[in-house]
Amino acid sequence: MDSQRFVDLGVDLAGGLVRAIRSEHNRLTTPLVHFEDQATTMLLRPDNLDRGSLHYMHFPAGSSQRLHYHPSVRYLIAIGDCDTTVTSGVLLEEGGDPHPRLRSVVLRAGVISALRITTHEWHRFEVSSDGDAGVIAFSVHGDDHLSDQQITSDLMLEVTTFWAG
Repeated sequence: MDSQRFVDLGVDLAGGLVRAIRSEHNRLTTPLVHFEDQATTMLLRPDNLDRGSLHYMHFPAGSSQRLHYHPSVRYLIAIGDCDTTVTSGVLLEEGGDPHPRLRSVVLRAGVISALRITTHEWHRFEVSSDGDAGVIAFSVHGDDHLSDQQITSDLMLEVTTFWAG
């Protein structure tokens, strides 16, 4: 995983932005579904020319995900009023229990951060309960190698493998 701090907007502005977007969840033009209890929607679907897609996610304060990976690269832009720990670093192909070999980075509250999570890289997001709005992320998914019939409204659970150990 690669990460990069982009701009520090401050916690108050970041929290206001997250709250404003979250307040619009009832009026979205694309279906809002839940992935690990976190609201998500596919903003741009794969098409015949480009098999990638664009997604929105809201990570509530105090939320966490199970360790998982996806079949293609993920590029994310994230901002929120809570620190977020992203744990990753072991590829599926390396085999075995990934836990002893994982590393973490902290995305700081108020800072727009960019991330790249490589294909088949085990990872999870854990949002602190420091703030109240949480974190939003916009994520570009690479080609997940699905047929048009396999693409549903969210394209998250269909392409996610969770650690079972």
